[in-house]
Amino acid sequence: MVVVIDLKKLNKMNFNPVNAATIKTILNDDELIADSQFKIIFTEPKVSINLLQTLIPYLNTDDNKSVDTILKECVSTYQFDNKELLGVPLEERAKIILEKPSELTTGGGKTFRYDVLFDYKIGSMEKDLYTINFEMQKKDKEYDMLERALCYAMTLSSSILKKGDNYNKLHKVFSIWFLNFNYFDDDIAVHSIAPRIYYNKSEDILTKDMSKQTTPVYHPNADLVEVVFIELTKRKKVRNSEKLKNILEAMCANEDKFKTIKLLFDLTDEEVEAMLLQKDFVDEVREEGRAEGREEERKNIVRLMLSNGMTEDQISKILSISINEIKTILEK
Repeated sequence: MVVVIDLKKLNKMNFNPVNAATIKTILNDDELIADSQFKIIFTEPKVSINLLQTLIPYLNTDDNKSVDTILKECVSTYQFDNKELLGVPLEERAKIILEKPSELTTGGGKTFRYDVLFDYKIGSMEKDLYTINFEMQKKDKEYDMLERALCYAMTLSSSILKKGDNYNKLHKVFSIWFLNFNYFDDDIAVHSIAPRIYYNKSEDILTKDMSKQTTPVYHPNADLVEVVFIELTKRKKVRNSEKLKNILEAMCANEDKFKTIKLLFDLTDEEVEAMLLQKDFVDEVREEGRAEGREEERKNIVRLMLSNGMTEDQISKILSISINEIKTILEK
């Protein structure tokens, strides 16, 4: 098979490739909300940032910033089992994810396993840093979801401070749970639970009687943990955010692969075509890249990958050729 590539057209896209394991999962799986598929998809930083900014628009402080700029300037850690995933190429990331869950053990010995965990900053102040946790819960189990989610969020919050740190170093934690079942008895798809301030209107003792309480108000220093439940079964009822509704639909009904990639990565049609084309090159070269008479095509493929931001080490791993071979191809 001879593949013709328009390098000039692709070079103008300023499009950087994403992890091949992520694309493979999307193309080969209809069930993106299964445990391992979910982790592979959402430990792709570009997918997580797109969803985060769609769900919490005030964390998107500059619409003109590219995703790559945001990853460089805003994402300070992207860890799984204490291993940094930023910049981890190809199937290595999937191997890390599937090998062992990310765990955090409390002083009392209770262990929490986190699906996706990263730090996201929107400014230089301590309170401008956010710890983000994504969790997938596919089945309604016996334990109470609210209690479990609050424990996850509070444990993350308590782990922020190290010995000698001032309490003002505490920053906000979002624990965002995707539930593939109905949890609340209403038609609302997204629920947020966070500390709020109120006082008893009639006397200075605490009360559960809502009629005696003032309307709860927001206070940034009290609101340090927030649990968000997204009920996927109610995704078609998402209010006033067509983009969020479409992303959730793509997660749950991955029938149109092209549309799924476009929505999850927030890409143009042209960028999706480039991504899929690049994947096709990788698949083809693995089978035919060493055959005689393919030298010119291999040269074009290596140049394409370099122009799309890949390093020589990454290309070497993908195409199963040495760095010296890559240098020789480019010199000819």
